[in-house]
Amino acid sequence: MQPYRFRHVPHLKKLATPILVGTMAAGVLAAWLAIAVSSAYAVGPVSVLDPQAELSPSDAVASAWFGNAVATSGDTILVGDYLKTVTGHNGAGAVYAFTRSGGQWVQRAELTAPTPTAGEHFGQSVAIFGTTALIGDTYGSGRAYVFSGSAGSWKLQAQLAASDAAANDWFGYSVAVSGDTALVGAPNVDSAYVFTRSGTKWTQQAKLKVIGGYFGWSVALAGDTALVGAYQHPDPWSIPEGAAYVFGRSGTTWTGQATHSFTSMQDQYLGTSAALSADGCTALLGAPRTTVGTQVLAGAAYVFTRPDAGSASWSEQAELTDADATGGPEFGGSVALDGDTALVGDATGANASVFTGSGSSWTQQAELTNGGGTSTFGSSVALDGGTAVVGDYRQTVAGRQEDGAAYVYSVSSTASPVDSVAPTTAGVPALGQTLSCDGGTWMGTPTPTLTYQWLRNGQPIGGATAGTYIVKSADCGHQLACQVMAANAGGQAWANSNVLSVPTPTVGLKASSLAVRAGRTVTLSGSVKHSLAASRTVFIYRKVASKLTLLKKTTLSTSGGFRTVVKLKRKGSWVLLASYKAYGATFKSKAVTIRVLA
Repeated sequence: MQPYRFRHVPHLKKLATPILVGTMAAGVLAAWLAIAVSSAYAVGPVSVLDPQAELSPSDAVASAWFGNAVATSGDTILVGDYLKTVTGHNGAGAVYAFTRSGGQWVQRAELTAPTPTAGEHFGQSVAIFGTTALIGDTYGSGRAYVFSGSAGSWKLQAQLAASDAAANDWFGYSVAVSGDTALVGAPNVDSAYVFTRSGTKWTQQAKLKVIGGYFGWSVALAGDTALVGAYQHPDPWSIPEGAAYVFGRSGTTWTGQATHSFTSMQDQYLGTSAALSADGCTALLGAPRTTVGTQVLAGAAYVFTRPDAGSASWSEQAELTDADATGGPEFGGSVALDGDTALVGDATGANASVFTGSGSSWTQQAELTNGGGTSTFGSSVALDGGTAVVGDYRQTVAGRQEDGAAYVYSVSSTASPVDSVAPTTAGVPALGQTLSCDGGTWMGTPTPTLTYQWLRNGQPIGGATAGTYIVKSADCGHQLACQVMAANAGGQAWANSNVLSVPTPTVGLKASSLAVRAGRTVTLSGSVKHSLAASRTVFIYRKVASKLTLLKKTTLSTSGGFRTVVKLKRKGSWVLLASYKAYGATFKSKAVTIRVLA
């Protein structure tokens, strides 16, 4: 796979060192990122259905701007309505919770601040992780509210505020939550605050700060990794290229790891929006004022990756742009990321685009529009588990101007199967023994389904299609392997396991003497090799012409040997052989000829 070719090749640049306050360590690695190639598996086409639902509040009114912020997790969607009038307080704001039931999205709850205040703008930002919702407002010094619950039962758990709160901090302008950790941006003081939960109690753990550029304008969080955007870096009075900063947590200490930025000398506004993959190893950053070709303010989004969650080495992988980019839509105004699927919205262009990819290879799969409505469709986006949500806060609904709406889509990406670890066949390759195939390790979306086919000398064995196989007599002297087929909506792939050679059981026979007198005895001994069958009986035959006459039965020892005495009564030539039966097959020794004298 070839490296992605950028329209604007960034220079390497070390940026302002993040300032870590409170419990944070003071060191930072600010390493600019070079283009690198990393691909886990090929990504196939994405299926985007027509909107499943147009969400609107049950008590909708004009000019409430429902859809200014959206978030989704599992079967729950949160939609901000931050200009809504609540109990007579204009612009107090609200957030509505919708859940999916029987394929339908139903409004379950309306969340508001404990004491609604005019101009509070509750719902300025929203985030959700499982049963934890985080809602920001910027009134006064700002707050963030934690709600816990599901469906129609949501309870206020905590109100979060900065330890050094002051008026006009814009604390709550951006929020993110992951597990028991919350991240709240306060861009007017270039800060972002980390809070953690123990039981139901939330406490501030750290303050992240980088001076200049509205640090905290956007935030994203995944486990112990935080991503914070500063869209007007280095400062609003120069040419604001924008930047984003990565922080990692060890114990309770947060340390700056990397800085993403450009020196392209254009106001790209990188970091206007930010998203992290669930494993914290892929970052998606919106730069809505990027010039694409000759199209000014067309906008772009940039993908960065690192090899694992413990690494501080990030690499820029791809620039995502709208295939029919025009000047002005500010593509990248909002971004969301879920696995190998990205959703990028326009700030002003009335579109949202779906991309799928891995490493440096990303492809635009679909463009969502609102059918020629307002220019705010795509100003907020969310993505989780195949559910995409697009906000359109100035949409007219049922004649109510700027009432706003949110649209729900089903987005399912496919990635054809690829084996990252080849199948392994294990067991003792001997007659009657059971071999097993572990199937190997496969990647793909959706998760591939595995089927098995056992092979003898490379050819399919009829009926042998389970994960285990019992070695049969027909396999003796041949090679066995297992072929695994992985299949999903993206396609099919095959991989063969290691080869095991099955030896043919052998029976050995020798006599203590090859010449004896009639009526005397001779001691016969031998062994059976390459068989672990339960049968322990060996048969001693005399062969006359083509007829076999049983002389004696003997039993194998635990080591596979046998020893017995046979009396030879009449003179002549005695042709003796040993026979062993196992799993329906008979194995014979070479004949031993003994002369019996008068």
